Amino acid sequence: MRTELTDFQIEYRDIPPIDAKVPCSLVSALSAIGEIPTPRAAGDDERISSVLSEGATFSACITADELMLSHRYVFLRFHGLFAPAEIGIDGRTVAEVADPHAVTTVEIRNYLTPGEHRLSVTFSGAGHETAKIGQAFFDDVGIFRPVECITTDDGAIDRVGVYAETRGEDTFLRVRVHLLGEGRGTRAVAAVQAPSGQYFYAGLSDFSGEVNIRRATLWYPAGVGEASCYRLTVTLYRDAEAIDAAELSVGVRALSRTGEGEELFALSADGTPFVPRGTAYLPTSPILARESAARIRSRLEAAGAAGCNAFFVPDAGVYPPDIFYDTCDRLGIAVFQELCAPPLTDAAESAACELIARISHHPSLLGFYLRSEDTALCERLDARVKEYDPTLSCHTVKELPHTAFPALPAMSTLRTYLPADGWNYFSDAMISSEETPGDLMRILNAGYARYPYAGSMDKLVYLSGIAQSDLLKEEFFDKRSVSGTPAPLMFGSLADAKTRTSASLIDSTGKKKAAWYGFRRATSPLALIPKIRGGEVSLTVSNISPDIFRGTLSCLLCDAHKRVQKEMSATVTVLPATATVA
Repeated sequence: MRTELTDFQIEYRDIPPIDAKVPCSLVSALSAIGEIPTPRAAGDDERISSVLSEGATFSACITADELMLSHRYVFLRFHGLFAPAEIGIDGRTVAEVADPHAVTTVEIRNYLTPGEHRLSVTFSGAGHETAKIGQAFFDDVGIFRPVECITTDDGAIDRVGVYAETRGEDTFLRVRVHLLGEGRGTRAVAAVQAPSGQYFYAGLSDFSGEVNIRRATLWYPAGVGEASCYRLTVTLYRDAEAIDAAELSVGVRALSRTGEGEELFALSADGTPFVPRGTAYLPTSPILARESAARIRSRLEAAGAAGCNAFFVPDAGVYPPDIFYDTCDRLGIAVFQELCAPPLTDAAESAACELIARISHHPSLLGFYLRSEDTALCERLDARVKEYDPTLSCHTVKELPHTAFPALPAMSTLRTYLPADGWNYFSDAMISSEETPGDLMRILNAGYARYPYAGSMDKLVYLSGIAQSDLLKEEFFDKRSVSGTPAPLMFGSLADAKTRTSASLIDSTGKKKAAWYGFRRATSPLALIPKIRGGEVSLTVSNISPDIFRGTLSCLLCDAHKRVQKEMSATVTVLPATATVA
């Protein structure tokens, strides 16, 4: 049985205990009671960083009743505390978490007696300097995912390893179940649901075995083929009773590596060259667990709509949660995962091993990369990778970019494997190439000092707004307004608002959507979305302050208004204000 601990109290200095619910952090709790100013002023970070020097404790109540104590095992599982911590029961230390990233499982049955017990997680500030992840370390102190309490007599599923092996027309999913506890008297059964809804079953002798899938559909990255995913469910039985289960997204990769060295990232899908078009996955917060599943899913869907079919995931100190990889599986977004960013430590290697065990089953994962020339470490990690999926590897590379994943394919790879219209238009490397198609090059050089490639999720999310409209098919507003078809009008910065950007530069494949990023000024491009109701045209404007817009209203719409004023009045809706053109 699995339950979750979500209610905690935060104890710090002589402040009365602060009630908190997971996800919670020390800083958010202190901000809520006014101990830390919100928003922070200049110089606050240095003062607030002293918080950890005195330690902070998160505590929760565990009630050990007869049912809990009747079980042979009681485990507590912590999913990445993001800072070194000491775990205690009633003041007795039961575990120390030196690796702040890995999943930590602690067996506490011998510490429990009937009644209530105090679970404590104490952050002492150890490792302060090495734990900084793009912001002050104190922001990282907290419990950002519920603590699992697992009770069992025989065992529980810890994790599941799976990989696909094809022999002729048959594909075999090889499954291996890792247990908490001994698992005596239990057996495991694997069920695989195909995209068509068909099920395939297999018993797992000694918790390992294979599921035979006839004529399996393959997983392709977006733009190459369909991202076909299977759903694997592993159920643990004692006699006829199901006592635990785990579900995973799995698939059969259609990609194979075609190069080494400079061509390390050259891939082929059934003989069709595949060079990624994408970016580095840089989350809004370095504490990835702070991002909700819905937010991660929506950001990835927006990136896919913008034409992104690959991510390079840097080791930013913590690794993405499962929902990130699940969504990439579904959307056909390939993932290249970095391990152990320098400086290399034992804790970093431990975190990398835990990540390998957690994500190797995902079909979107195309490889692991180590930004180091430490061949011994690479060999150890590669051996761990192959324990879970012999078809994957860990590679050493001298340098991996953290701002623009598209720079990974060498220009020689692009020239060798791809025609001009297949290149990655998100890539910074494109700008230095003499073979960049002329029409795009003219846009990029039209007075802009540097082409701001889509090197962040925020830019990809904006690009998706253009892609999702899917209505940019006519050249001028008057044609669309007369026909009654709602569609966005795209402008550059405010000073260039009179000049409409040609909609023909955006096509259905997403190859040229990055051209919209040729804006030199900091002002966001405007999107005017016309809606026709009776004799009125309503233009909704986004990405701009209403105060600024009022000052340029006539400049923006004078030409369009002249064209439609004989037939209807033009009303401009500015979020959240409203104004009318006379």
